[in-house]
Amino acid sequence: MAVTISEDKYPAFTSDTGVSGKRKVIYLNYGTGATEAAPVWSLLGGITTQTVNWGTSVSTQNTKDTGYWPSGAVTGKTCELTCDVMFKRDNEAQAAIENFVLDDDVTSEKGALMFAFVDLDTKDYTVIKMIPTKWTEKAEAKDVITKSLTATGVGKPEVKSGFTVTKANGT
Repeated sequence: MAVTISEDKYPAFTSDTGVSGKRKVIYLNYGTGATEAAPVWSLLGGITTQTVNWGTSVSTQNTKDTGYWPSGAVTGKTCELTCDVMFKRDNEAQAAIENFVLDDDVTSEKGALMFAFVDLDTKDYTVIKMIPTKWTEKAEAKDVITKSLTATGVGKPEVKSGFTVTKANGT
């Protein structure tokens, strides 16, 4: 089965089944009519491992007034994700990520991808815009592939509840 990837299915950004028994899954906002405000969720796959690093950048200074203890302020926040994803071969979301990484025009025009990390038991999920920095094949079988995704967050994560999938036709 061939998958057709189209640039117009990527939304532009300004700066209930598990997969192979996995209960945490990842969706990509990709499909006809997909926007940031009205996402069209395309299932990427089941998450087998996940590490999220949240951080802050701090500017400090030591002064006589502070007894030379540092005083400072947060100057930025960061989010780095690494996860292994198991999915079926010929997956549209997987092909869309690869196209985003490989096609310079799509990468520069779209800027980032929007992901939803979903707990299928509670329907709680986190939505975050991220730029994939690595998309590495780890294992391949006849019908199932495992890839490692490394991405940098480029927006404020939103924690939500009550995840539902909206298809391209609005249902």
